[in-house]
Amino acid sequence: MKTILEYMGFLFRISRFRFWIYTGGTYVIGYTLAASGFADFLSPAYYLYLIYFFFPASIFIYGVNDWWDEETDILNPKKGS
Repeated sequence: MKTILEYMGFLFRISRFRFWIYTGGTYVIGYTLAASGFADFLSPAYYLYLIYFFFPASIFIYGVNDWWDEETDILNPKKGS
């Protein structure tokens, strides 16, 4: 049975940390354009959604991609599979 740390490490790898800027950055840009002032960035909701777009959204996007590309990724030497 896997430990919680092994499971979290697996999720971290699936989320592709180096690509978090694509999901989180898009959220920050949109929020910045819609913000009426600096005080909007002090809202707990801002940080809640920021965490969501960094981690769970990346797991969903890249996890689904890995699921569907599994057969071709095995053949790709760049993937290290």
